[in-house]
Amino acid sequence: MEPRLPSRVVWNAGFPAAPDCVAMERRRLASAEPSPPNFNPREQMHLNPIQLKKLSEKIHQDAATPAGAAVLALDIEQKTGQTLSLNTVKRLVGVLPSDTTPRLSTLNIIANYLGYPDWQSLQADTEMQGSGFGENNIFKDMTTLEQGAKVEIAWLPDRRLLLRHDGNGQYEVIKSENCKLLPGDLLTLSKLAIGFPFIADKVFRDGHPLGAYHAAEGAGITLLLTP
Repeated sequence: MEPRLPSRVVWNAGFPAAPDCVAMERRRLASAEPSPPNFNPREQMHLNPIQLKKLSEKIHQDAATPAGAAVLALDIEQKTGQTLSLNTVKRLVGVLPSDTTPRLSTLNIIANYLGYPDWQSLQADTEMQGSGFGENNIFKDMTTLEQGAKVEIAWLPDRRLLLRHDGNGQYEVIKSENCKLLPGDLLTLSKLAIGFPFIADKVFRDGHPLGAYHAAEGAGITLLLTP
């Protein structure tokens, strides 16, 4: 038996819905697009780390923040001509919690924005990058950057670092937001990756060793911008 809708449905504006609105809502629910294959909302509430990295690089800032999600939503509309609501984008990047599966049309828009013909193509590409065969596409060797190169790193909820490479994997903190590292601290880094913890093998402050520093151990690094 078809679920019965209440005779009086109140919308956000506070007015009762007209009968034709109720009928339209029934048709919308009945025609909702199927979930994409192999997408389990209990396992993946938002985009995977590689997809999130691609989005962050596209807008040149951390997409997994309220401000980044707002920039991303606007850029998607400007670049694709298609609109995703701000809350939808926030759920996709993990800024807002979600217990529902994104529509395939929504995921296709994300894929189009990143230059893929559809969601399945994006999934196939990022899954390959996430396998052992694509490891070099995930982990960045921080010892190979040019001396003087600047690196921006962020993780949830609002941690952000700007580092300068002094050579041989040693970095100086130029700017620090909401984390224990301070400007002037010297760090030794080896490899970093989106979705993995931030690990500095050694930290020195005013010439004194402080030991190793671990952060972003939950969701991992959400932004890693290198030259």
